[in-house]
Parts: sequence; C-alpha cells; structure tokens
Amino acid sequence: MAGLKERFPARDLFPFALRTDSDDVACWERGNLDRVIIVHDFADPGWEQVAVFETFWEWLRSAIEDFIAFEP
Repeated sequence: MAGLKERFPARDLFPFALRTDSDDVACWERGNLDRVIIVHDFADPGWEQVAVFETFWEWLRSAIEDFIAFEP
C-alpha cells in the first residue's frame, strides 16, 4: 500500500489482491468502494489503470476464469 501511494500519490488506493504473473494489483479506491480498479504497479502515473470492474463480484468472476484458464 505504501509503495502504491508513493508511485501514485494522486490516488488513494487500497490493494487487496496481486496477480503473481504480472505487476497488476486489484484495489479499491477511496470515494468509490463498490468498484475494483486494476492497477499496473510500476507504470508511469496516468498510465497505471488497466481495468475497472463495477462490482467486486465481476472482478471475482474474472479472477476465477483467469485461474481456470491458467491451470494446466
């Protein structure tokens, strides 16, 4: 959380999941805790946002589908 705050000081992000095959981090952002924001950590500020899921359940479904596709 401290690293995200340092790299993206204009955003108030609360990370809760990390994708281990990339630098993508699932976060909530203060002011809209219903949505899940996917941030590519270590990107330049302004280019960090990769995706937005309108609900936690949309994000969870996507995460499970990625897990199934990744499973050998």
